[in-house]
Amino acid sequence: MTITPASAATTADRYAAPVDGSDGTMPIDVERIRQTIVTTLEPLPPGARLRPEGISATIALLTGHIGLLLPLAEAENRSRRPAPRSPGLIGYGLQFIRQQLTISPFLDPQADVDAAYARVQEKARHCRLLLGLVTADEAVAHWYAGETG
Repeated sequence: MTITPASAATTADRYAAPVDGSDGTMPIDVERIRQTIVTTLEPLPPGARLRPEGISATIALLTGHIGLLLPLAEAENRSRRPAPRSPGLIGYGLQFIRQQLTISPFLDPQADVDAAYARVQEKARHCRLLLGLVTADEAVAHWYAGETG
């Protein structure tokens, strides 16, 4: 699977990064993924209470996003590093994210909502990294770095 260059298709105010897969081209709804990340990482207002149902819904979204983006980021990294002696910094980061999915999955929000919330924020940061790698988009790279404008 290869990723086409970041000359993205814009459809109805949606940014879709075209990805060449075995079945043809599959658009990734970057805006939806970005919105999930932004919403997840927003600070809670003072006095707000975490709802296990909301955490569960966010877990489902992030699981899907990471499941889509991680193999694409890994394929892109392999294509840029033919026959490497080591995975490189990005490769090690991708290995860490893959390992985290198997070693420490999401926690049950019903059992410990605060711990589940912390884990969800960590997964949102992983998703943000993967999104930047997959799209190779300058705006996403600046957004990931915390730069605005």
